[in-house]
Amino acid sequence: MRFDYYGNYFHISRRNISSIDVFSAEFDASQILVEQIAPAQGGTVPMLRASMAPGSAAILRGGQALESAHNSFAPRAPGVALGDYAAEVVGQLQGWESATFDFVLIHPEHVDATDQIWAAFNELVSACRG
Repeated sequence: MRFDYYGNYFHISRRNISSIDVFSAEFDASQILVEQIAPAQGGTVPMLRASMAPGSAAILRGGQALESAHNSFAPRAPGVALGDYAAEVVGQLQGWESATFDFVLIHPEHVDATDQIWAAFNELVSACRG
């Protein structure tokens, strides 16, 4: 399973982005400890902190304020949406394993559906556990 969050874009020019926040987490949903998910501090988007079962880890990529020059990102072509560009960028980043990770489950524009989104996520985790 993969949950991606691309947000808080800074210093946007027509052809490139000098700094971008990109968070990507790939994890086995059957190993996530749903009962230990808690709000994470900081940021303008409601981030959550999740923990994996002992012995399991998520693959993380990205972080805050990734500089395009430092990470050798290709320039953003004219007309390419920022979300599409972020998806390209995250694919260029090396991943690392962690037992905890921050992610966004509910986009700020969809807070009205919070209960339904949480129910669907819990249902997914339950189904993955078998």
